[in-house]
Amino acid sequence: METRQDYFAVVDKIRSFCRERCPNLLALYLGGSVARGDFVPGRSDIDLYAVTAEKDAELEDDIKAYAEELGRTMLKSVAAIHPSPVGVSFTTLKEIEDGCSFLGAGYEYWNFINTGKLLYGEDIRSRLPGPTREEVEKSATEALKQLKELLAFPPPAGDKGIAMTFNLIFRGVCTYLSGRGRYVSAKEECVKAFCQEFPDLPQAEDLQRALQLYKKWSHGPLTGEEFSELVGLARRIILALSA
Repeated sequence: METRQDYFAVVDKIRSFCRERCPNLLALYLGGSVARGDFVPGRSDIDLYAVTAEKDAELEDDIKAYAEELGRTMLKSVAAIHPSPVGVSFTTLKEIEDGCSFLGAGYEYWNFINTGKLLYGEDIRSRLPGPTREEVEKSATEALKQLKELLAFPPPAGDKGIAMTFNLIFRGVCTYLSGRGRYVSAKEECVKAFCQEFPDLPQAEDLQRALQLYKKWSHGPLTGEEFSELVGLARRIILALSA
């Protein structure tokens, strides 16, 4: 199983790669749980956001190929449960300044602004237009609709399916909260915020149970019954929040 130091080593390697091999890259950010520091070694993937001056397919391919190599060789446990253990998402400076970058969309904007960490290059966050309240609400509604559609597909067996189901639950709740003006991203913060806002909803109890299962899975396997329970929790939570 990987350690926290293995994750930091991966981040250092891709930062060095970009510094030495990618002069046309404007900025590279670390996001998600690794940026926040609440990641679980062997379970969490690494999220990276890359900003280029303009679309550069060759540069994207080079960075993605190196990220895939690092994930395959240094995060083997993570590679077994995540399709991209070191994922890199790309956007251009023009998309950012025009307000059409994925980094400026609703929940993603607040997540990026609040928790993103600059690894390399120029910090462009001040150049990213913030979404309006109406845009945040619309983005949340559309995202929850997409998550609801995923319920039609049974998750794969084993840890891969468990990881997907946890992601569905916690991303759904964070997105729902963003549509109501609460911006959180860490799983425990997400549960706490939801229970504060909606203590009487049955989803609050479901979400607390999902967090209990996540903490257990962080240190060991879930039973088949617990996985089935988790899938049921995901269905109830997402259907209610997307209604």
